Amino acid sequence: MVSSRLRGRAAALLAAGAFCVSSGYVRAQDKPTSTAFGAALSITRSTGAATVAVFTSRAIPTSGRLWTEFDQGAWARVNRGLVQVVNVVIEDEPGLARTMGVLRAPVAKVYVNTAKGVAHLATISECPTTEALVARLQALQIGVEVPAKADE
Repeated sequence: MVSSRLRGRAAALLAAGAFCVSSGYVRAQDKPTSTAFGAALSITRSTGAATVAVFTSRAIPTSGRLWTEFDQGAWARVNRGLVQVVNVVIEDEPGLARTMGVLRAPVAKVYVNTAKGVAHLATISECPTTEALVARLQALQIGVEVPAKADE
């Protein structure tokens, strides 16, 4: 009963509006949203799994490569279910990018669930490589570390 109520609530949130950052907390607003991004934030709200949104641009091919390497990399695989990773292409979601304050790519934004709701934890704008992005996420204590070769 509770899970169907949560599903209904999540669907109503997605249908009613988009998410934007206001005072550091994400609230339903009449702003543009990415369906994947909105769904990820709903899951963050209901399960507590953090959301990492990576903003990329087709005009900057290295940002697309960063996303592909990150999404298919060891850190993302190890943290599936614990952390959600979502790609937002700026050209496809210009309103969302503007609302989120993203002016250039690549940029990663991290959202977590708090007692007050879903909150923006960090913006990672200096992530030229997948390794740099993973290092910043680990410094924020998002997800778990990838096991060393000897541990596998």
